[in-house]
Amino acid sequence: MTGALAPRRVACLSLVLSCLLASPSLADGLGVRVEAGTVLAYDAAQDTGHGALVHLTYDLSSVQLSVGGGALFPGSQAEAPLLTGQLLAQWHPFRGSSWLQPLHLSPYLSAGVGTVSFDDEEAAARDFEPGTSIRWIHGGEHVTGLLGLGVTYGSPTDLSLSGEVRAVNATHLGFILGAGVCF
Repeated sequence: MTGALAPRRVACLSLVLSCLLASPSLADGLGVRVEAGTVLAYDAAQDTGHGALVHLTYDLSSVQLSVGGGALFPGSQAEAPLLTGQLLAQWHPFRGSSWLQPLHLSPYLSAGVGTVSFDDEEAAARDFEPGTSIRWIHGGEHVTGLLGLGVTYGSPTDLSLSGEVRAVNATHLGFILGAGVCF
């Protein structure tokens, strides 16, 4: 489903437009986070992939909600990148703790859902060789479940850096570094 009005594109566009039209007091928690990482399949750790994502974020007191998308480049024989979209929530249970504030650290749990698909399904199917290509995805768009554990360094109202280990379904694991800024 890669048409001009695919559901994930409509959702991203709707969120951006609603944020742009929001009153200034509602826009206080808006930000952007850029992530890059390595993804590996549990059953073939030698076949890693790499990717980058951009998230539009909204911070509440101890929760950060985000919507984003990006590209993953599998380490298999597939020549095309995988396109992904994600809705993610991060819960920072110790964000206001007096013992962590001097260190500027905030451990968190993340959970979310996403989609992943090849931009050009036909080209990806032509390049797939069952004997040498690892299973990333086959066929059309797939829904993914995301669950992670990470830590941020910095201020939730300014610049922050993060590191996270994120499971994607029961098949892949990602090691992700990120940088975010709140407006």
